[in-house]
Amino acid sequence: MVNGGMDLARVWASVVIVVTCAAAISPVVPSLRGHKGDSFPLSWYPMFAKERPEYERPTYVFATTPKGKRVKVDVSYWSSGGFNQGRNELTTTVKAGPDRIDAMCERIAARVVERDRRALRAVTELTVAVGKYDRKRYFEGDEEPISERIITTCPVIR
Repeated sequence: MVNGGMDLARVWASVVIVVTCAAAISPVVPSLRGHKGDSFPLSWYPMFAKERPEYERPTYVFATTPKGKRVKVDVSYWSSGGFNQGRNELTTTVKAGPDRIDAMCERIAARVVERDRRALRAVTELTVAVGKYDRKRYFEGDEEPISERIITTCPVIR
């Protein structure tokens, strides 16, 4: 019985090794790349299989000091999830209309005051905006938006 169990474990390990190796070398076989020619193993997920647009239009929050300096507001101020979840929550709230995004802006402002982090102590206003960014320029170091549409602003009251 002991040998039978060992043989089964070896067969299972061999199957796992063969499947893993096949997945890793699958991009070499053109018919397994999909119609877009994706080179990521076994992936037709849009992140890997689709061309990215030239311009990105993210929704984001920034704070402003009395002197006009912009300060990035981290996603943790409006979401308990990670970056992508927070970005999606913000975008969904903007699409839901002015009442919902105004309420969210006020909640974020309250958290800025409550957390009292040094980077945001001097800010007096929050802004929710949608920017248009050139992906290539952004990753070359030019992080300024090509254009920006302000969705709402709200005060940070201390």
